[in-house]
Amino acid sequence: QPAPGQYVRTRDAGLLEVLVCRQMPNPGKGFRESELLPSDADTAANSYVDVNHEAIRKFLAMTIPSDDLTAREAAIELTRSVHQNIADRTSPTDRNGLARASTVAKYMLGDSMERAILLTALLRGRKIPARIVLGLKYLPESPARLVYHPWTIAYVDESWIHLDPSEGGLAAADRLVFATSDLAGGDEFEAIVPLLEMMRMIQVEIAGQK
Repeated sequence: QPAPGQYVRTRDAGLLEVLVCRQMPNPGKGFRESELLPSDADTAANSYVDVNHEAIRKFLAMTIPSDDLTAREAAIELTRSVHQNIADRTSPTDRNGLARASTVAKYMLGDSMERAILLTALLRGRKIPARIVLGLKYLPESPARLVYHPWTIAYVDESWIHLDPSEGGLAAADRLVFATSDLAGGDEFEAIVPLLEMMRMIQVEIAGQK
């Protein structure tokens, strides 16, 4: 489906052509664009995005001590802070399911999904609508290869921007969006499993890039 910054049209033989761009272009005839608008769930607390937890409030106060920043500036600064302060949680011995945003903030440990969840909570704590994104991105060590990756989108200045707390800034147009989630259901697998099943059935060909 079309997603913010991603335009889709159907070609012959069941092929889909996807245009990924961060500059809001006129994509041309036949392309469908996203109609996603923020909902109440994109600013609300839930079991994973526990916005009102003390650990989230402390992280916010540490990163943005005043209200001088615009919403866009605050979103980018929070992305940078999560990247700099949250260490990788990669050892099998330190894993016990997906951690809540407050747990990531408290222990300063998280994987890419948990960083995205923490950033979503921090953005919502600043009253900025936000949700996680699930998709594929280029593998830095092998630019010809796409791998699963989660990140975050935030609604500022009447449009969605892509933020990657695993990289520390705005997400480049080097990725495909398959799904977004507000995590309101409280079930991590509800969002992830359909994506992983779909990834087994697709073949991606990069036709052009700038």
